[in-house]
Amino acid sequence: MEGKGSEAGPDLKLIAALSPKGIIMALLSSRTAYMQEVKTAAGSTFPGLLKGQAADVSTYYDFSTTPPTKRELKKAEISDTKDNAQWKHPPESTGYTVEELADVIAYVRWAGKGHTAAVKPEDMKH
Repeated sequence: MEGKGSEAGPDLKLIAALSPKGIIMALLSSRTAYMQEVKTAAGSTFPGLLKGQAADVSTYYDFSTTPPTKRELKKAEISDTKDNAQWKHPPESTGYTVEELADVIAYVRWAGKGHTAAVKPEDMKH
């Protein structure tokens, strides 16, 4: 938000306007809209977010590391890309409690849109 944080992730201001239920649904979705499984010509694979392409080079953020690593790969270094069915958003994979997720959502809504209402676990039920 406001230029802070990693450029590898989404701009949280975009989801700050959603209801708590909408935010939790986006975070816990079983599929991500932009994450790909990238297979390199060397045979390794990683969950990658494509950030740009120029001439013969594709720039990905490799989400197999924390924080994500920026990788620039030439076309010849990429053997395949496909939808990534394995990678999950961090809240899904870190084991946050419902109360902790409510706190995170309340913060995102406050920082992004100025919402001051508390978020309770029952506000996130889907």
